[in-house]
Amino acid sequence: MLFLNEDGTVKAQQKISDTQGGFTGQLDDGDVFGDEVEAIGDVNGDGISDVAAFAKGDDDGGRIDAGAVWILFLNRDGTVKGHQKISETAGGFTPPLQNYSAFGEGIAGMGDLDGDGVPDIAVGGDYHDDGAKDTGAVWLLHLNRNGTVKSQQQIGSMTPEFAGVLGAFDNFGNDASNIGDVNGDGVADLVVTADSDDGVGRWIPVGQYGHAAAYIFFLEGAVARADFVVTNITLSPTSPAAGNTFSVSVTVRNQGAASGSGGNLSVWVNQASTPGCGATGTQQQNVGTLAAGASRTLTFTALPADTAGTRTFRAFVDSACATAESNEANNQLTRSYTVSSASARPDFVVTAITLTPTSPRVGGTFSAAVTVRNQGAVSASAGYLSVYLNRTTPALCGVYGSRRQAVGTLAAGASKTLSFSSLPSGTAGTRSFLAFVDSACRTAESDESNNQRTLGYSVRR
Repeated sequence: MLFLNEDGTVKAQQKISDTQGGFTGQLDDGDVFGDEVEAIGDVNGDGISDVAAFAKGDDDGGRIDAGAVWILFLNRDGTVKGHQKISETAGGFTPPLQNYSAFGEGIAGMGDLDGDGVPDIAVGGDYHDDGAKDTGAVWLLHLNRNGTVKSQQQIGSMTPEFAGVLGAFDNFGNDASNIGDVNGDGVADLVVTADSDDGVGRWIPVGQYGHAAAYIFFLEGAVARADFVVTNITLSPTSPAAGNTFSVSVTVRNQGAASGSGGNLSVWVNQASTPGCGATGTQQQNVGTLAAGASRTLTFTALPADTAGTRTFRAFVDSACATAESNEANNQLTRSYTVSSASARPDFVVTAITLTPTSPRVGGTFSAAVTVRNQGAVSASAGYLSVYLNRTTPALCGVYGSRRQAVGTLAAGASKTLSFSSLPSGTAGTRSFLAFVDSACRTAESDESNNQRTLGYSVRR
């Protein structure tokens, strides 16, 4: 690494080898590390440009001189902060390479081709047998932040989209360069040389030279796609009792760049292992189309809580994998929860009712503060708190009163006070104010008979 002055003289230098510069990768005799080096942009996102180095004689996988590329993450002083090898056996590259492929002979930093924010590279292997001896090939490697290969595309004589004619001994991929956006489509283009191309596919003896050729490739950029993720899972109650049922709200989001169908959202009440595409859950619902950046919450009811114990709730959006996404690996989310024993249940009661004023006037309004408490053994949803301005008999489940509010989940022993304002006082006389917690009777409780409380009051002239 040479740090230059403005006049081109060397200000400082840093050698990188198996003994210097902080590089800790394993090099073997004859690897020829650094036969080619290319700046490839900031791969790991630390604000410092990184480099790729070619090791011409690398023999990974037992293949003689198959070659390798080392991604070197640099410090400001040119030393190596970290590295990632890409070869026959390393870095997520899916070969096979061959003996003498010379993978890495030509390296080009291509910028971010697939739109994921990480620079990508083109790598040549000019002695790779792609349809014929030493025809050569080039691979476009889409990188992850850690320098491993996320996906790849081989270009050579066997590639249907490539209309060029390559023959034996052409050594296509001897060099590769980013030549900028030639055709004005906003995507960097690539030139690749075939330094022994003679048009007839014959071997050129040492000391003689073929005609050579250069191929310009107009590349396609990132395809805008949807990317569905599960962002939230909420259970109600949070700890259902064994033998009962519970509800779950699941929020999904399209964090991709294009609208798309979210397909089916499948849920499992207990699924620790990762299911594959098309697996059938406990229940499923259709998500429908989500615009880029949009979210949707779907609610699943009457889910079974079996025996007591710890469970893993799993949600899987686009569970049939019917929509092509920019990331197919992030469609699932899990949440651990506990199924309590059948005897451990919540128990909701109304502990206090306070009216302001205590004796409202005819034709006026008043407020009521109602305190509810979970005196049971487990956390659960207290459903709705309904209030009735004049009821002398117990209210029935699901018959809502004059007003209602959602209580939410109450932990065991927890209390919550809800306020109701602008309640009409009506005509003069004696009244009976009634409050009913979990008024829809949706949560199984240890005592279902103590959810109501009344308070007598008078409306005065």
